[in-house]
Amino acid sequence: MMKFTKTLFLLFFLSSYNVIAGDGEDEQFKAKSFFMEGAAYFNNGEFQKAADSFREAYKYKPAWKLFYNIAQAEAASGRYGVALENFESYLAKGKDNVPEDLSAESIKEISRLRMLVGTIDVDAPPGTQLLIDDYSRGETPFDGIIRVAVGKHHIVLKYNDEIIFDKSVNFSGSLTTKVTGKFSEKSQNDAAIKTDSTDSTDTPDSDSTDTADSKDKAVTVSSDISDISKKGKGLLAGAIVSAVLAAGGLGTGIAFTVKRIKDIDKRDAAAKDYLDSVNTDVASFNKVLDADDAMKTDKTLMIAGFAVGGALTITSAVLFALFSKEKKKKTVSVYPALNGLQITF
Repeated sequence: MMKFTKTLFLLFFLSSYNVIAGDGEDEQFKAKSFFMEGAAYFNNGEFQKAADSFREAYKYKPAWKLFYNIAQAEAASGRYGVALENFESYLAKGKDNVPEDLSAESIKEISRLRMLVGTIDVDAPPGTQLLIDDYSRGETPFDGIIRVAVGKHHIVLKYNDEIIFDKSVNFSGSLTTKVTGKFSEKSQNDAAIKTDSTDSTDTPDSDSTDTADSKDKAVTVSSDISDISKKGKGLLAGAIVSAVLAAGGLGTGIAFTVKRIKDIDKRDAAAKDYLDSVNTDVASFNKVLDADDAMKTDKTLMIAGFAVGGALTITSAVLFALFSKEKKKKTVSVYPALNGLQITF
């Protein structure tokens, strides 16, 4: 992972800025302080703290370049949904001012992150706060889709200081999961009044970091996805079926191996009786031939059973390997480097 160089830090300290003395200068100083704090956190591997500090710097100086640093820190901390949104904001806000190399890198990260996030569909009245792993993503209605990293996350919906949804929910890449809050009678009445009497058009602040206390409430959840994709389910089912059939084939081979040993003993015994008999007859000789034929049949079925069982065992192993590979696609870690200071003051 790339680290800040002394030259880049020197560039930061020597960068000049023109502000009006007083409150404006104080805001500039706070923005610089939070930015430097975020840079230090990032270099120490404290990525979530770095993202929070960069976001604080943005509050005092809302410069589009900061979206790049926020995105990198969020991606490194594993909050891929937030990282994706900030990479997109960086390109959207910066437009033609984004350097070509950083534009290419951001586009590459966006493409990769989109495979590692799903979306959440919130069924709740206007003014309901959404918290994902204790991190506020704003209030309904949302201005655009809300991305969530694949895997299990703690989802909370809070309406009028009441927790109307509180549960861990699984998310899969490129798929949407719907969550629906269960309201008390009072909350339902308040929601109806608020929906009828207000026109909620405010855009939620996607960078908000408010948190809420959790309470145990009855909740409902409906999901359009499961932990395993359809392809993964097919691979797993095929692997299991192949394993069962392989066991049957190998079992058949073992069974006829045992039977062949017994038939060999029978043939040897029949041959001995035939040779020891004073008056040899056709019936005694036929017993020897029948035992020999049974032994040959046993050998054929034994070989077939082991061959089929072995082939199915290999097939099952290959399918299990493909299934494991399919699952790993959802747990790929992204750790982009913080390529220098992207904002001057």
